[in-house]
Amino acid sequence: AVRFALAPFAAVSTRKGRIAIRLDPADPADALIGIAVSEGADGENLMLVTRHARVLVFPAEEIPVVGGAAKGVTAIRLGPK
Repeated sequence: AVRFALAPFAAVSTRKGRIAIRLDPADPADALIGIAVSEGADGENLMLVTRHARVLVFPAEEIPVVGGAAKGVTAIRLGPK
């Protein structure tokens, strides 16, 4: 999971665009699977749900805010299946 401000993305970008996250090119399973805009309010929670109906709910402020493109942090670990 990665959290960043939207303000830097409001300005006109170059032809190549802007990089918001960094994926691991050595890991074919590393992928962006979803995105949500947060209000940034205190007490806001995030919910992650797996295919097997496992749920993790935690405060949004547990994900650190980054200033540029980042890999983020592991929000949930999944088993091999």
